[in-house]
This record gives sequence, C-alpha cells and structure tokens, in this order.
Amino acid sequence: MSFQVAMEPARDGRVVHLRLYGELDLLTVPGLDETIRGAEQSAPDAIVLDLRGLSFMDSSGLRCLIQAHTRADGAGRRLALVPGEGRVRRLIAQTHLDTFLDLVSDPSEVDT
Repeated sequence: MSFQVAMEPARDGRVVHLRLYGELDLLTVPGLDETIRGAEQSAPDAIVLDLRGLSFMDSSGLRCLIQAHTRADGAGRRLALVPGEGRVRRLIAQTHLDTFLDLVSDPSEVDT
C-alpha cells in the first residue's frame, strides 16, 4: 500500500492545494491528517483536497475528511474536495456525504 500527498503552497495565503495519490486507509490516514493539520496552521481561506489520484479509500479515509470538514467549518474556512469520477466518488455518494461535503469538479473553482 502506498500513499503520497503533494502540497502546493498557498496562493496569496488564500488557498492550499493537497493532491492525494494511492490508497487512503487505516494505515495511511494518520499521514494525511498530519498534512491537513499542518496546512491549517497557515490559516488559509480554503484547503482543496484533490482525490482524483486515489485508487482506494475506506471508511477511515471518510472519517478523516469529515473531521477536516468539521474543523474547517468551525474555523470559517472552506474545505473543498475534488472527488473525480471513480471509486472514491462512488463511495462518497453511497454514504450520502456528497450532500454534506463541499465537492467541486476542478480545483480552480476554489481559487475564485
């Protein structure tokens, strides 16, 4: 199981982009959580999690996304997800989190 996160610096201190690759599961969630919390420290207006590079995500990955969303909401920050069109999007839809989480089709939608 491999997992990587590529982080783009905040643009004008406003938006941080995190691109996720590989498998997001019980073993790899702690790394993502640490990365998101690190991005939160710079107090950006928004964080974009690009999930299109994920080949797999389990319930622990969903929990991590929900917790990040809750923290963002409490801080007045936007957390947007780019789920793509594959398994990850289906999982989000099947759990009805598509009505709860902020989903966008492209990261550039958040830059405006």
